[in-house]
Amino acid sequence: MFGDALFEPVDPTLRSKLAHSLPVLADLARLYAAQTALETYDRVVWFDADTLLFAPDRLSIDIADSFALGEETWIEEDETGRLKPRRNLHNAVLVIRSGDPVLPFLIRCTERILVRIDPERIAPQIVGPKLLGALNPMADFTVLQTVGALSPLVIRDIAKGRGNALNLFRRRSPAPLAGANLCASLIGVEAPTVPVERAIDRIADALGS
Repeated sequence: MFGDALFEPVDPTLRSKLAHSLPVLADLARLYAAQTALETYDRVVWFDADTLLFAPDRLSIDIADSFALGEETWIEEDETGRLKPRRNLHNAVLVIRSGDPVLPFLIRCTERILVRIDPERIAPQIVGPKLLGALNPMADFTVLQTVGALSPLVIRDIAKGRGNALNLFRRRSPAPLAGANLCASLIGVEAPTVPVERAIDRIADALGS
């Protein structure tokens, strides 16, 4: 479990440049942490601190490949207010085995992007889900479908016990979930008020079947 020490391996110039974009820095820092751990261990499993495992018996980290990440069904509204689902990759969970060739490549790509990027115009997921999603059509990453992510709209519905976003999420999720990322980094940014605390005790019942 990491505190701010997670960021210590990141170049000081990048830490200063992206001091107001800690989720972006964390996308790089977790790769460094995995790289360091693989010097000692055969396999590394990363979970974001805001990932809730509510059915751990469904979780499997035994992958045939050397690199795997999460997959999510993201529920959002379009410009007309209509709900729409999107299938995305996410890095709130990572499973990486020793000798994996993807990790050093991702570290190099992420470093280069962050060095070049304008800190005033940075997208929150630029070197996380956006980068991984752009690479996936060619790389065809192994995904862990049992660890998803809950958008603010879904969390709100879980908190109140019902809603169209929750219903759509249930229909479009490909597998019963073992856990889900609660996307705390969006609170106060893209989603000013999200009743996460009220939802937490209801997530297992809402998504457990």
